[in-house]
Parts: sequence; structure tokens; C-alpha cells
Amino acid sequence: MLQPFVNEFSMDDQYKFAINLVETLSQYGDISFMLCEPGGGILHVNSTFERTFGWTAQEAIAYNPALCDEEEAARFLNILSEQRYSVANVEIIRKRKDGSCFQAKESVTPIRNEKGEVLAYACFTLDLSENTLNVLSKSDDEESFRALFDSNPDAVFSLGLDCCLTSANSALEKMTGYKQDQLIGKTLDHFVVPRAREVVIDRYQDALKGISSQFETMMYSKDGEHLLVQLVTLPITIEGQVKGVYCIARNVTEQKKTEDKVTHMAYHDALTNLPNRRKFHEHTQQILFFAAKNNEKAAVLMIDLDGFSAINDAYGHTIGDTVLQIAAKRMQNCIRDIDMIARIGGDEFTITLPHITEADHAVKVADRILYELNKPFYVRGLKFEVSGSVGIAIFPDDGHTTDILLRHADTAMYRVKENGKNSFGLYSGEMRQTATFRQRIERELLNAIKYNQFVLHYQPQFDVTSGKIVGVESLIRWIHPERGIVYPGEFIPIAEQSDLIVPIGEWVLRTACMQGKMWYDSGHHNLRMAVNLSARQLQQDCLVERISAILQETGLPPSSLDLEITESVAIQNPETVIQKLKALADLGIQISVDDFGTGFSSLSYLKLLPIHKLKIDRTFISDIANQTDAAIVSSIVALAHNLNLEVVVEGVETTFQREWLPKLGCSMMQGFFFSKPVPPDHISNLLK
Repeated sequence: MLQPFVNEFSMDDQYKFAINLVETLSQYGDISFMLCEPGGGILHVNSTFERTFGWTAQEAIAYNPALCDEEEAARFLNILSEQRYSVANVEIIRKRKDGSCFQAKESVTPIRNEKGEVLAYACFTLDLSENTLNVLSKSDDEESFRALFDSNPDAVFSLGLDCCLTSANSALEKMTGYKQDQLIGKTLDHFVVPRAREVVIDRYQDALKGISSQFETMMYSKDGEHLLVQLVTLPITIEGQVKGVYCIARNVTEQKKTEDKVTHMAYHDALTNLPNRRKFHEHTQQILFFAAKNNEKAAVLMIDLDGFSAINDAYGHTIGDTVLQIAAKRMQNCIRDIDMIARIGGDEFTITLPHITEADHAVKVADRILYELNKPFYVRGLKFEVSGSVGIAIFPDDGHTTDILLRHADTAMYRVKENGKNSFGLYSGEMRQTATFRQRIERELLNAIKYNQFVLHYQPQFDVTSGKIVGVESLIRWIHPERGIVYPGEFIPIAEQSDLIVPIGEWVLRTACMQGKMWYDSGHHNLRMAVNLSARQLQQDCLVERISAILQETGLPPSSLDLEITESVAIQNPETVIQKLKALADLGIQISVDDFGTGFSSLSYLKLLPIHKLKIDRTFISDIANQTDAAIVSSIVALAHNLNLEVVVEGVETTFQREWLPKLGCSMMQGFFFSKPVPPDHISNLLK
């Protein structure tokens, strides 16, 4: 509720502290509290005010009711204007909402800006008719307003001018373990830890000058336990003279532990207890700042575990998590205390190396990590082989910010993966050029999607036995405004890395289905429309629903759609892929494995996949006269036929291939010998 008031001013540190103090004091339930403008307008009240005066907070702020008669109000404002001290204690007749009056005692503290100007008043009101608090013992010349004492859940005590305790409530006994008679007459040294005493005494001296404070300090309990305490010091002012100091102490030890735990969770990975991406980013920014200041080098390493996803998929997350924990521990043992390793997601880790003199230092760390990761992993009696791919970027050579270095280390790491994994690589100028090219293509692809710069061409699939076209494969072309036609090999890999393949793939599917429906309506009911699915598309949770919706939207029968996946895609997360492919097959969609024979573990997964067709890669027929190649093709065809699968041979370009392949059992073919990919009207002419 204070926020509108706070935002009204340009706050300096002193003013922030005052507001913080007001918020703290307003929590104490025995005292009514209101925050008022210098002219008397009410800005904020607490719940005790609502009970005491009968006005709700909304009513008090909106209507600014008269809380005393005019004569009393004038007297009160006069006291405030003449008050030279920071706190004024007054007695006043207050008026409730129902018109009844009560005798009250108030403590009023002005809140000032750095120029000494009063911004607002904090008023604490005690209803004397309710006997809310006991009154302090009186002497001939002293009467103290006993606020926040016996019934307060926080520890409250008062100090005399000699810094000795003059009173204490039961909450202080409970917090420290000392009885009142053991506390009264003792100085702060009795229960404030030595390293905190100087600050506490300084704040006590400030209170004697009329300056309130709120701060954290450490106190002893009777059994020697250290307590983290939030302490408020307030001057006891009587007739304009400070006679002592009130102290309000709140034990925040457990609260602080909880806050520390929450902070740790916010900055650390729950599985490995390593710093997370957020912590890594903040820490690395500091490292780079000091490296730049001292003209030093630093390094950022990106590590990805090779073969981890296969372990996770085959044995479950429990085994996979244990492997990650072991890997994290091994890598942590490879670095110095001043280095930081973090887990930023999945099986990806990053390391920051400060104070290095040359790139060779980072190379040696990468070497140690690879050595450790190549050792066998033993989990629950099982032995696993894991390796790593490491990319290295050097500050300032390869970048000046954490994000740039991380991106460049990631680029170097992916280059390692492309070249066989289980190694390290330094970011290079060539990679920089590649990354720049990729970023430019990504930007241009965004425009291509926005301005519909794509078209589809179609390559027919022939049944050479009947001489008929039995299907077409849809192939995307990018009509670049400057470069003309750009073929998919130049931009699809970049689209897959940047996730742009998802909207592009959906456009291809919808456009192909619309064209397929046109041919279907023309009477070509047996013509199948083949569309390629990328690995990223198969990762979509809503893939089956999206494809089903597009079929309903375009009206193409599911049996006319043929979705093509590659072997390498099929064996990534096989359980998930198989589940989605089965759901698609249940809709009546045909599933084909493209480039068959070029992937890994083909036969082991072939029996699990709900597929209808194999497409033999062109590499197996480029030298079909070779006895070995001919035997491989013949074996694939025999395998497919035994599994009741259709076979299509891709890349048929010569008369010899066209005539020889039927002898090996291949009757369905696709390639430049018959037709290159062409616009849809060319296919329409062929179909006629």
C-alpha cells in the first residue's frame, strides 16, 4: 500500500531507510499506525488503525476523515511545527468513525529528504482507554511511553544513558535464554557478539542523538548459539530530551537460512548442485570485467556429453541422472578452485577459466575432461561408455561478452560433433565466417516466412512395371529476392538449427496437402504426396494433432499422405518417435524411411517402426554394376519384401540403372532419368 507514496518521490538512501523503518514498525499489532502528508492527508494505515478508529484503510485514504476536533488538530499541528527533535511524543483526544472520542498517546516521526525537508509523518497511536500496553515506571522527571513491550512477539528492551538494560520483555528472555533479572543492568556486551558490538554501539549513540536505525546484527543466546537479529533502535524522548533507547529485536536466523536456501536453489542446478545458467552468466560477466581491466585472457568452454541421450532413452532418467552426476563430479575435479563449471541444461555444461595466459591452458583443461569422461561409468551394476565434445572460446580474441563467447564455444563444440565427437575444438576465424553467414541466412529466412518466398516443386515416383506415376515427393525451393532460386541444401540445415524448420515444415505440409487434394479431386486417387519430416518437427508434442488438423483443413485423405523420415531421425528418442509414428499410422498416413542404409542400427529399429516403405539411398546404385553394390540392393529389397514393405530407389539417372534395378526386385524409382523436381503444373501434364 505504500508503493504509490514511494513512487511519488525521488528517493535517496536516507529516505529509503525511513520508509523501510516505517514498514517495519507498522507491523506491530498493538499500535495504530498512519502515514500522513505534511498537510495532514492520510497515505497509509495499518490494520490496528482500522480496528481503533473504525475507518477502513480505503476510507481513510480516500476521505481523509477528521480524527480529532478542530481545536485539538490545531494544537497538534502547532506541536509538530515547533518540534525540533526527530520524534515528538504527545497526548491527544482522538475521534472514531462513530463520533466517540478516546484519550491517546502518540509518537510522531518526521520523514525527511536529504535537504531536511519533511516528506511525511509516521504517527504511532496508543489508545490509553484500552490499556493496550503497560506504562513504564515513572520517576520525578521522567515518564516514558512504553510501546511494544510485554505483549509483543518480538524481543523489546530499553537502554539507559549508560547503555545498560533498564527493562526487557518476555520475548527477549525466550530469544536469548536469559531471565530478566540476568539481563537488567547488563550492557550490550553481554549478548552482542564481539565483531558486531562496534556497529551496535554506533547505532545506540545515533539513537541518543534522536536518529532511529534498523540493521542486522549478531547476538548470543545463553547457550552460546549465534543469532542473526534484525534490530531497530528508537530514541526515548521525554519533553524534548532523549532519556534512553528502545530496541526491538527480531530473530531472523531461520528466515535467513530459508532465504539462503532459496537463493541457492535460484542459482544452482538441483541435480548436480553445480551453478546454473543464471549463476554462470553473472559470474562470467564479472570475470570478463576484471580480465578486461587487467588486460588478461579468459576462456569459456562448452561441453556436451556424447551418447548420453541413448542411455537416457534406453535406461530411463534415474540411470541418466546418475550418469550426469558422475560426469559433473569428474569435470569439477579437472578445474581450479577459481574456475567455475555450470550445468546449463540437459547434458550441456560450461566452464569459465579466468587468469589464463594463453589458449593452451584451456586446451589442457579440455584434454583432462575428455580423459575423465572416457573412463567407464558404472551405475547399478551396469557399465556405460560416455565421451564428450568440447568447444573453446577465448576472451578477448573470440568475443567480449558472455553471450558471444558462449555462442562461439557452442559453434566450436558442434564442429567437433560434426567431425566425429570425443574431442575439443577452438573457435576460429572460419567458424566466425560460418556463424556470420548462418546468422544472415536466419534473418533472411525470417523474411522468407513473412513474405511467402517459398515454393514447392515435385519429383515424380514411377512404377516402371506399369509405367505410371504412383507418387510425388514435395521439395521446397526458396525464391530469394536477390539470389534467385535457393535449393534446400543451403538453408534447411540452418533452419533446423534455429528452429525455423517448424514454421517452414508446417507451410510445406499444408501446401503439399492442398496440392495433393487438387490432384485427388482430378481423379488421381492412388497418387501419394510425400513430405519430409525433420527431427525438430518430430520433437513437437503436438505434431500428430497439427498434421491431423492440416488434413482436415485441406481435405486430403490420410492415405494419400506419405511422411518421410530419415534413419538418423528415427533412432533419436526411439520410444517417443515410435509412439508418434504409430499415432500417425493409425490415422491412415503412410510412413517411409528415407535414405535407408546410410544411418545406424537400421535393422534393430526397423522391426519396431510402423513403416510402410523403404527408400534406398542413391549411394547404393551409383555403381550398380559392381557386384557388392548389387548384392546390397538385392538384400535390402528382399528384407523389405519379407517385411511387407514397399521399396523406392532414389537417384536413378542412367538407362543402365533403369534397366538393371528391376532385375534386383526394384520396380518403383525416382530420379533425374524420369524427371527433375518440377512445378505442380508440369506434374499435372505428366499425370495426363
